[in-house]
Amino acid sequence: MPAHPNLIQLTATPFIHAYLVMEADGLTLIDGQLPHNAPYTLKAMARTGLPLRRVLLTHAHLDHVGCLDAILTAHPQAELIVSERAAPFLRGDYALFPNEHPQTLDSTGFRKLQHAPAYTLKDGERVGSLQMIATPGHSPDHVAWLDTRDGMLIAGDTFQAIGGLSVIGVMNWLNPFPTWATWNRPLTLDSAIRLRNLQPTGLAVGHGGILANPLGAMDRAIAHAQRVLGHQA
Repeated sequence: MPAHPNLIQLTATPFIHAYLVMEADGLTLIDGQLPHNAPYTLKAMARTGLPLRRVLLTHAHLDHVGCLDAILTAHPQAELIVSERAAPFLRGDYALFPNEHPQTLDSTGFRKLQHAPAYTLKDGERVGSLQMIATPGHSPDHVAWLDTRDGMLIAGDTFQAIGGLSVIGVMNWLNPFPTWATWNRPLTLDSAIRLRNLQPTGLAVGHGGILANPLGAMDRAIAHAQRVLGHQA
């Protein structure tokens, strides 16, 4: 039996991953990959034989929300649940808050959705078994989701795992696009440290494979980011 039997990785497009989490009442979809990935995602959900109950986001970039309008249209009973900070982005409002720095944001990587959230969550709140953890840096609205049953962490784009684990603020030339799209690179390090301190038993990222027992790899990635980004522990 896999170490985290409640998690299914969706891999319709190489290097871009979404996740299904199996809950007592059905499925939770985390992220949506690219627009053309909807048929793959719908088939993957159908194979489980479980109903889709809710859709969550790590952040509102195109490669994470691209097919969600199609999914929500096909499953009108499912609730879209996002962070408070993500809600304006999904409406097409890309204004930054006064406390968000830098005060520049490349909005071309974001995608407006036709479907509105059923409700929003604050940092630390839970939906089903999943606790939302605010992890700004890659984008102002970025969050991770911790499965409180078994310690699996769905970390979105705070880390990537192409050619080894790295903090997304550090350039990885095997897959440079997420770093190019990052809003505040030093802040990704702060968020990476916050996630490491949760002591997850597994790590699932938006770009790369799932890591079991990830703490050593997270420590190495954070130490490298501290050297590159000039931060102290």
